[in-house]
Amino acid sequence: MRKPRILFLSELYYPEEISTGYIVTRVAEHLATWCDVRVLTGPASVDYRPVEAPHRETVGGVEIIRCRGTRFPKDRLLGRAVNVLTRTASILARASIGPAPDLIVALTNPPTLPLGAMAAARLRGSGSVVWVHDLYPDVLEVVFGIAERRPLLRALKAVTGAVLRRADRLIVLGRDVEGRVRGRYGVDSGRIRYIPNWADTDVVVPVAPDES
Repeated sequence: MRKPRILFLSELYYPEEISTGYIVTRVAEHLATWCDVRVLTGPASVDYRPVEAPHRETVGGVEIIRCRGTRFPKDRLLGRAVNVLTRTASILARASIGPAPDLIVALTNPPTLPLGAMAAARLRGSGSVVWVHDLYPDVLEVVFGIAERRPLLRALKAVTGAVLRRADRLIVLGRDVEGRVRGRYGVDSGRIRYIPNWADTDVVVPVAPDES
């Protein structure tokens, strides 16, 4: 009997141990114990700094394909934007070839990935999950104080709403976000799953502040 095929689309993955890279790696490796799991990701990094790694390898039972993309420093807004665009284009181009997955799981960082993931899922007849880590354009409103009436923000909101409403399932990390995607973007509550992130208490333990 064929194992279910799951395809993750994430800019960050192993060997990245920070934030999204760590969480997605652990989830993918766990699912790989009974599913056929592939990950399409960007260039390898550690602490967001580029490192050398094979273009293709299997780690923890997961097939990792690292797609091309620019490596400008993330603390420069223009460079970061170029990184997002080049990596998204490369990941989505690769998602359109190879065995058709049963399920495509796309992270919202970068925010361009879910839009392409919905197109790839529809093209390939796959189910779709959007895993909401960062919610755009809401982040821009809060961090940069951009008013909602701005044309660009309105356009981003319309695109985000269309993507979220078309996904088969949404995974949110917090109950506030669950309410926001329902109230602001009109997503049916039956398609939302609240699954908070976690800490591995065998690895992360309390220590004195001067040892942290």
